[in-house]
Amino acid sequence: MPEPDDEVGEHVRDVYAHFGLAYYMSQVLEHTLVNMITVAQLSRLHTLPAGVKTQDDLWSRNFALTLGRMVRQLPSDHDDTSVVAAKLSAAVETRNGIAHRFFRERAEDFLTAPGREAMIADLEAAREQFSEVETMLTAILRFHMHKLGVSAEATEREYAKLEQAAGSDL
Repeated sequence: MPEPDDEVGEHVRDVYAHFGLAYYMSQVLEHTLVNMITVAQLSRLHTLPAGVKTQDDLWSRNFALTLGRMVRQLPSDHDDTSVVAAKLSAAVETRNGIAHRFFRERAEDFLTAPGREAMIADLEAAREQFSEVETMLTAILRFHMHKLGVSAEATEREYAKLEQAAGSDL
């Protein structure tokens, strides 16, 4: 197989970069979903569920769920839950397609510039889809945190502390 020229090589790298961004955003969505499920469980029960010793154990238990099972754990006590649930189910399908079939199903597209452009467009759309649903979940998460007495300001202060402790340069 001949080596791609620099322009083609950069285009190929662009496809990989967009894949990475889309998949990263799907993981952000997943993490927000776990946070929301965990906080909703705590706000509903006002204690840890049976068999769970710490909040970290509860987070770990929820992270062990598949994304599809997480969707089924979505709390239903918020006005936007049904809209979010439908969008979240669609996002799970998109995520599964990217994670399990994206390059296999687009092997021929990957061989041409127009095909790679189509792949990039699909990945950008997926990233935007994940971002939109994550924003919706964050609103529900804040609703449940408020029920627990945790304000958005308190959350932002804690996040700033984590960034500082990590020496973030972002």
